[in-house]
Amino acid sequence: MSAKIEQATISINREICSTLKSNEDSFGSIFMLVASEIVILFSYYIVFVFSGRKYLNRAEIFRSLKSMGLALMLMLTFGSVAAVELAVPAEFSYEVRIPGKFDQIKRPASVFYDHELDELFVADAGNNRIVIFDKNGNFIFEFSGTSHFSSPSEVTVDENGLIWVLASSQTGRHISVFDFDGLFLREIELPGELDGQLTRFSSFDLDRDRNIYLIERYSAQIIVLDSLGNFKTKFGILKDYTPKEREEEFIGRIRVQNGLLLIPCGNSGVVYLYSTGGNLVSAVGYKGNSVGSLSFPVSAIMVNDSLVLVLDKHRHNVVCFDREGKFIGEFGGRGITPGWFYHPTLLEVGIGNSVYIGQIFNGKVQACRIPEFICPSEAGGKKE
Repeated sequence: MSAKIEQATISINREICSTLKSNEDSFGSIFMLVASEIVILFSYYIVFVFSGRKYLNRAEIFRSLKSMGLALMLMLTFGSVAAVELAVPAEFSYEVRIPGKFDQIKRPASVFYDHELDELFVADAGNNRIVIFDKNGNFIFEFSGTSHFSSPSEVTVDENGLIWVLASSQTGRHISVFDFDGLFLREIELPGELDGQLTRFSSFDLDRDRNIYLIERYSAQIIVLDSLGNFKTKFGILKDYTPKEREEEFIGRIRVQNGLLLIPCGNSGVVYLYSTGGNLVSAVGYKGNSVGSLSFPVSAIMVNDSLVLVLDKHRHNVVCFDREGKFIGEFGGRGITPGWFYHPTLLEVGIGNSVYIGQIFNGKVQACRIPEFICPSEAGGKKE
C-alpha cells in the first residue's frame, strides 16, 4: 500500500513539474511550482510516517528540493527585474537658469509653480531674492529682499497673484507679502514662543481662503493663521510618537491640497496626510532603501487628486504612489549630469507632466517629465 502511494506521489510530482516548467516565464507558474514542491515533500513525509519504512527515495527528494530552489531563485530574479522596470531615469527637459554666466541661482530654498499665470518662482536664499521664470524656463524678472527679508526659505503665490515669502529678519521669522511686481505690501510677524517654548517655523502653505498653515518643528504642531496673521487654531501631529521621537523627527515641506495637509517625515520614511482640521487620514510609503520605499522624504505633492509624488533626498529620486499608498513607480537617481539629482530637496509640478527638482549642490533646479507609465494623463499640482 505504502509503495503504491509513494509511486503515485512520484508520478504526480513529475507530471506537475513537467507541466509547470514548460511555462516558467510566468511568475504565477513559478509560484505554483514552489507550492507544488512543498506539497510533494509533505507527501513524502506522510508516506514515511505511515509506511514504517526507514528510508525514502532520496533522489526524488533531492530533485524536488533542487527544483524548488531553482524556482525560488527565478522568483527573486523576476521580481527584481519587475521592480527595476518601475524605476527609471528622469526624462530631462532643461535646467532653470538666468541669462549670463555669473548671476546664477546660488542656493535654491523653495520652488513654486503658479498655475494661473504659468510662472515658476524660485526662492534663491544664497542671493536673497525671488526669481521668476516662464513655463519654458525663460527668465522674467527678480526682486530682492533688501530690507524686508533675509535668506528666504519658502515662497508661494495665492490666487490673486500675491507673493508670500517665509524668511528671517532682525526681529525673527516672518512672512512678507508682495504684489505681482515684487512691491512690498505687508509683513506678518510669527510668534517667537508657543506654550512657553521657543518656536521654529520651517515651512508654510496657504489654502484657497489664504489661511496660513505653519509647521512648528520643536513641538510638531500645525499653527493656523488667517491672511492677516491673526491666530485661528493649532493642533498636534505625530501623536503616536514619543516626545523624543517628535523632537528628533525631520518634518519636510508642508503642502495644502484638496483639503489635505501633506507632511513628509524624513526619519520615519513616510508621508502623512491630515485633514485641515488635524485628523490623520492616511499614510503613504514605508522606510527603506529599495525600489518603492522611502529613505528620507522631504517633499510631497498630489497630482490630479490621485497621484502622490514624494521626493526622497537620500535615494536621490521621486517615488510615486496612488492615493491609497500603492507604489506605482519612481524616476531619477544619483548623479550630477542633466536628469540626475544629488540630495534634492525641492519638488514642484508644473504644466502638463512637467516636474521641477531643486537641490543646493550646484544651485540647480531642473525641469523633467513624469514618466508616461506613472502618469499617462496631463498632470497638475494646482490647489482645489
